[in-house]
Amino acid sequence: MISIVCLALSQLIAQTSELLRSVSDFLPFATFTDVIDPRLHYPVRLAQENAMRAEQGRAPLEFHDFELLLGMMLAYSAVFLAVAFASMRKRDL
Repeated sequence: MISIVCLALSQLIAQTSELLRSVSDFLPFATFTDVIDPRLHYPVRLAQENAMRAEQGRAPLEFHDFELLLGMMLAYSAVFLAVAFASMRKRDL
């Protein structure tokens, strides 16, 4: 349920302006889905899909570097864990 809300929110943000669209690429849901997308890990598959998109007149798909996505994913995980720890410490100790 939360992932559906996050996806809808990121799409809504991406539609508002170009600046917010570039920022929405690094929201947690977008980052996690990009990391597990098979097209990121299989360049042949990405090239085939981009060829099909070119035949249809659509823009090619582009992914950020895997290291950048992994770093963002780890940063989000650290932030979420820190917030959870601070909340637990305040409430339970």
